[in-house]
Amino acid sequence: MRFVDRDEVVRRETIWLRSTADWVRDAVDEFPNLDVSERSALRRAVLLAWVRWRVPIVQQQAVMVAGTTLAACSMLVAAGLAGAVAGAGRGGMWNYEVVLFASVCLGVTASRRRIVWSNLRGLMSRSVHRPAHWLSVVGLFPAIVSLLLLTALGSASGFSAWILTRMDAEQRLVAYAGVLFGFALGLGTRRWMHLWESIINHRYKHADRERPLDGALYMLFVVTARCYALRSVWWDAQAIRGTRQRLDYLAVDLQRASVVHRRTSLKDWSVRRQGRRDHAVLAELVERHSSALACVRTADEYRTLCDSLRSGVTALAAGDLVQLFAHQAAEPVLSRADRLLRRFAPALALVSFALVIPLLPGVAGPTGEGVRWLLLMTAILSLVPANEVMSGTVRSALDKSLFTTAKP
Repeated sequence: MRFVDRDEVVRRETIWLRSTADWVRDAVDEFPNLDVSERSALRRAVLLAWVRWRVPIVQQQAVMVAGTTLAACSMLVAAGLAGAVAGAGRGGMWNYEVVLFASVCLGVTASRRRIVWSNLRGLMSRSVHRPAHWLSVVGLFPAIVSLLLLTALGSASGFSAWILTRMDAEQRLVAYAGVLFGFALGLGTRRWMHLWESIINHRYKHADRERPLDGALYMLFVVTARCYALRSVWWDAQAIRGTRQRLDYLAVDLQRASVVHRRTSLKDWSVRRQGRRDHAVLAELVERHSSALACVRTADEYRTLCDSLRSGVTALAAGDLVQLFAHQAAEPVLSRADRLLRRFAPALALVSFALVIPLLPGVAGPTGEGVRWLLLMTAILSLVPANEVMSGTVRSALDKSLFTTAKP
C-alpha cells in the first residue's frame, strides 16, 4: 500500500494552483493606478511567491497524519497524568484512567462530529469513484481514525458506567471532576492538532525554496486586496477587525524571521539577531498600519491607508527594500523581550535589594524593616504610570512614616 496516491496529489495541486491564480488575477484588478505591465508584473511576483511559500499537498497530508497522531498521544498522556493524580492515595488508579479516557473520546467526538460523520459517510461513496486514493495510507487514515474513535468511545463508556457504580461518594466526585477535565481536553482537539502541525511545518519547510519575504508579500497582498474590496463598507467594525487580525498575524510572522532561522544554527545567534531586527522593522510598519486602520474616520483616510499598503506590496514585489526601510520609525525598533526587560528591570532590582539589604550587618531590626518596605513600595511605584512629582511625594511620605516609627 502506498502512502499517497500520486494522481490524486497532482489533481489537487492543479485545482489549487488554478483557483489561486484566478483569485490573484481578480485581486490585482482591484488595485487602482496600475498600468497593464505593472499589473502583469505584480500578478507574476505574487503568484510565484505563493508557489514557493505554500505547503505542498504531499507535506500537508503527511503533516495531517503526524499531527493527528501526536495530538492523540499528547491528550492521552495528559489524561494519564490526570488519572494518576486522581488515583494517588485513593487506590483504583486504572478506574480513573478509564473514566478519563472515555471523557476524552467523548470530547473529541463532540468537537469533530461533522468531520467524523463525513469520513464515515464518504468511505463507501468515494471508494467507488476513486478507489486508488482509498488504497493509500492517507486516503484510509481519516476513516480508520473515525472508526477507532467511535469504537473506543463505545467500549470505554460502557466500562466507565460500570466503574462509576462501584465507587463510593468521594471517589465518584473525583471521577466527575475528571470527566469534566477529559471532556474539555477533548474539545481542544483542533488546537492540539494545529499546534503540532505548526511545529512540524515550521521545522521541515524547505528553506532552499522559500525566500525570506515570500510569505510577507503574499499575506500583505491578501490584506491589501481585502481592504480594496471592502472600501464600500470601510466603516464596518467586523470588516476592520478581520483585516487587523490578518495584519497582526503578519507582524508576528515577520518578527519570527523563520527563514533566516532555518538557514542558520544556534551558534549563529548574531546573524539570527540581525535577521530578527531587520524583520522587526517591517513588523513595526505593519503594526502602525493596523493601529491606523482602527482609528480611521473618513473614506479618504481609508483610501490613503489602502494606497499605503499597496505601495508596500509593489515594493516587496519589486524587491525594493530601501523604499520600505525609508518609512521606518526614527527610533530603533525594540523586541518584545527588550521592552519587557526595560519595563520590569528597575522593579526587579529594587525587590532584590529589599530582600538583601536588611540581611546585611548593621541594618537589622526596625531600620531594616523600614528599608525593606520603602524599597518594595518604590518597586511598585516604578510600575505605576505616574509622574515624578506624585511618585516623589509618595516616597517622601513613606520615608517619613516608616523611619519615624522605626526609631526607638
